[in-house]
Amino acid sequence: MPTPFVLPAPPHQLCNVTRLIQQGNINAADVLGIIYFWGQGVAVDYRRSMAACKVAAEGGDAGCQWQVGVMYCKGHGVDVDYAQALPWIEKAAAQDMPTAVQQLSVMYHAGHGMTPSWRRAREYNERAIELGSSTAVKNMQGLIRNIQKVTSQRSNHSAPSSLVRDLMLPHFPLPLSRTRTCSSPPSWTSGWRSTARAVRT
Repeated sequence: MPTPFVLPAPPHQLCNVTRLIQQGNINAADVLGIIYFWGQGVAVDYRRSMAACKVAAEGGDAGCQWQVGVMYCKGHGVDVDYAQALPWIEKAAAQDMPTAVQQLSVMYHAGHGMTPSWRRAREYNERAIELGSSTAVKNMQGLIRNIQKVTSQRSNHSAPSSLVRDLMLPHFPLPLSRTRTCSSPPSWTSGWRSTARAVRT
């Protein structure tokens, strides 16, 4: 059931926007969420930003789904709650939003809201690279270094057994959403793929 939009005593100049949101206008909710998050003409108010973004997120807006998830991750206007963040970020990632896919990689790497899985982190990172995320390219370097470290420690049994077991599971690239047609991955992704394959063998 959609969350009722309640914005107590909005500034006079935002009354019309608020009225549109109450009528179910997703674009207006998106705009208002940005206004309050960044303090554009008003004081920064994460609580009001979250209320507006949730309306757009529940309406299927991928950007706001990611925004709501990140606000839960960072505790903006709410308590930090990775369990609440995860489903919102997953919804945005299902729409092939690169930043959302990359955020899932970060969460699996750090174990935020789930059991750490560097294998899954790598899969989401590769998918984010395919979607054109430059941040994912940079983050792959640290992820590959960590995987190589665990792999090298496997022989002397000093690596955490849970991570070793996870990395030994079969690895399958995540499929892209059928709702979006993506171009071929840029040539610079081939280097990361070959490095990842080398680590897995």
